[in-house]
Amino acid sequence: MHGKWRQWLPGPKHGIARGVVVWGSAGAADPTATFELMGQCRHLRAWAVDRGIDLDDAPDSLPALDRLVATWSGDPAVSSILDLEAGGYLGTVIVRHVPGSAWRSWPNGHPVVHVSSGRDIDVIAQAASHPGSLAAIYTNASI
Repeated sequence: MHGKWRQWLPGPKHGIARGVVVWGSAGAADPTATFELMGQCRHLRAWAVDRGIDLDDAPDSLPALDRLVATWSGDPAVSSILDLEAGGYLGTVIVRHVPGSAWRSWPNGHPVVHVSSGRDIDVIAQAASHPGSLAAIYTNASI
């Protein structure tokens, strides 16, 4: 029975959302405005500016951010929030620069980026589990 316990559930099997959840009733709020919050990343942007990097939502900013990941990953006081916001920033760069991509929310409320190839990219999990590879994740999203 291992792995089959959820087969009776209808719809996609996405499990419990971790890190961040986007909830709201249909039509209650503009989904574009809701997902714009993902790209604000105020802690990450302030942290980057303090280190001489301007996060301008352009793909060229990702390699510079990749070089700085090691400086925050060893600090538990900031790593969780900066990992989360790095995923939001990565998603924003993809949505703004990869044609046909858009933010969407899985049924469990977890925000992902849907790309034109039909894939959903969990940018928050990708950014947290593959530190220093934001530019590579962006490149794979644009293929």
